Amino acid sequence: MGGHQPAEAIEPLAMLLGTWRGRGSGRYPTIRPFEYREELRLWDSGKPVVASSLESWSMSGEPLHQEMGFWRPEPDGRLSVVLSHALGVVEVAKGAIDGGSISLASTSIVRAPGGSAVKSLERLYRLEGDTLSYELWMETDSTPLALHLTGRLRRR
Repeated sequence: MGGHQPAEAIEPLAMLLGTWRGRGSGRYPTIRPFEYREELRLWDSGKPVVASSLESWSMSGEPLHQEMGFWRPEPDGRLSVVLSHALGVVEVAKGAIDGGSISLASTSIVRAPGGSAVKSLERLYRLEGDTLSYELWMETDSTPLALHLTGRLRRR
């Protein structure tokens, strides 16, 4: 993360910089409910974007999901995010930063051959002190938009 102050361009996301760890739960119409552990890292990339990586594991330690990307705040409080998911999906999302809340909705999903059937994603993050909670909603080729993941992460 470096020892310098975040660039002015990423100041709206400075509150999120760092490493966040915690637990979440998942559900979806086509799967059984499950719980998982997760680590989210957000850091100053030295450019006018915040870099991110996310990894999640089953409660027994099996890898579940990975994604890497870039969060680009815009001067008017809007936000654009590009995430590459290990399951063969690239997500482009737009949203807004409103104090301690961030809302995002995918504007484009590109799937690699054999990639996941994801059609759209929506995310809502809420920061309260050193706790970051979130909801992730997902739509697939065969399932309408539904709540898929919820989690609570603590800053480390």
